[in-house]
Parts: sequence; structure tokens; C-alpha cells
Amino acid sequence: MLLICFDNNYFDTIILNDAMEHLKDPKKVLNECYRVLKKEGIIYINFPPYNHPFGAHLSDTIGIPWVHLFFSEKLLIQNYKSSVESLPDGKNRIDLRISTDENGNEYFSYINKMTIKRFEKVIKQSDFNKMYYESIPLKKVLAPVLKIPFLKEYFTKMIVFIGKK
Repeated sequence: MLLICFDNNYFDTIILNDAMEHLKDPKKVLNECYRVLKKEGIIYINFPPYNHPFGAHLSDTIGIPWVHLFFSEKLLIQNYKSSVESLPDGKNRIDLRISTDENGNEYFSYINKMTIKRFEKVIKQSDFNKMYYESIPLKKVLAPVLKIPFLKEYFTKMIVFIGKK
């Protein structure tokens, strides 16, 4: 099943800027990107990983770093809804971010909780050849912390990947 309505080998370049953490099926999307890229085509990907201080993308109303690591999704949803429901665009914000599963449970559907570890697995499973990969620290002074795999997940500001078909 095609996801992207373009012929094979159509694009020279694809840019996924701050998108990877929002894709429902990142592996399928990357497969489609590979399909529509021309031979020697380049894909640029950058995104903040989920364990980033504001990786849950709730800072428009909840400005607490790593809030998504300290509180349950249920509590965050309740708080988010009560924070935005009286705003002129409150219903739109809620509809954009929150869905209900088959059991009637609400969840944040606009974010896929893409961690660095998960991204690296998805990229490894893709056909792209890595040209460049970098974890950018929250602050330059924190660069040495990124050498520790566990801490890298929490102190990375942005993942940057450039791949070639």
C-alpha cells in the first residue's frame, strides 16, 4: 500500500523536520521515503527525542521539564484539557492531541514517544545508508553526558540524521 502519492524515484531530497516523533508508523514512512527518492537521493531527519525535557510537546500549557516522565499520561491529559478548554482554540488543541482507544481510554495520539534507541532501531531496519548522525546536547557543556547511553536519552536536544538511498 502506497502512503505517498508520488511515483518511485521521484524526489532528490526529502526533509523530515520535527516530524519523526509524530508519525504513527515511522518504519512505513521511511520505507515510502526510500521508494520515492531517486537513486543517490538524500533524506534529512531531525527531531527532539521523547525523553527530551519537553519531549511530550506539552510546553504550550505545562512548562515543567520532563513532566511526562514524572506524571501518568492520564493525569497529564486531565491537566492539559483543563488548561486549554477555556481558550478560543481549546477544542482544536484537544482534538489535535488526544484520541480515545478501542477501550475508551484517552491517550496522546499526536506523539509516538520516539526515543533515541527506538529511532536507531527504525533506521537500522531501513534501507538508508547513514551519511551523518549526531545527538545534539541540550547545552554544549552537557556534550560529555551524551556518551552515557542512559543519560543521552534525557539530555539530547535534537537528533540529526542524513541518509542516502
